[in-house]
Amino acid sequence: MFNPDYNGCPSSSPFTCFDRQLLGVAAFTDVNHIIGRVGMEGEGRWLNWHSRNLNQANYLAGPRFQVFGGRRMSANVKFLAGGAFIHYPWPNSHTDFWAAFVPGGTFGYRISPRFLVRADYEYQMWPGYVGVKGQHGLTPNGFSAGVSYRLFR
Repeated sequence: MFNPDYNGCPSSSPFTCFDRQLLGVAAFTDVNHIIGRVGMEGEGRWLNWHSRNLNQANYLAGPRFQVFGGRRMSANVKFLAGGAFIHYPWPNSHTDFWAAFVPGGTFGYRISPRFLVRADYEYQMWPGYVGVKGQHGLTPNGFSAGVSYRLFR
């Protein structure tokens, strides 16, 4: 559930303008403890549903830091960077690409040795975004949740 910060919503909060929220799928990969509690994460997110022809997609990677790591629960903060695409609806239908800088956080709860339930929040910053109101940046943000599978132990 992402607020695209586009399409007339007066607030960029992920809890407002539910009729304009974007829904979609995401995939991520991570490596923990490269140096101490620092790891890496990469993700792709495709937000294609629940909007009138407005779509967003992003491809991001960067470091993450484990704030808490217990037997069953873990919490991480992350700072990802990469590219973001936005496809605008008719009558000005076209697709643009922007650089994105993304702080965020994750919380995981291990339900078995291989499966983890994960919740994620991201606040994306697209500083170079130029829209109909000029260059003011765009700040899509929102929550995601799902189940991840651990390949290696």
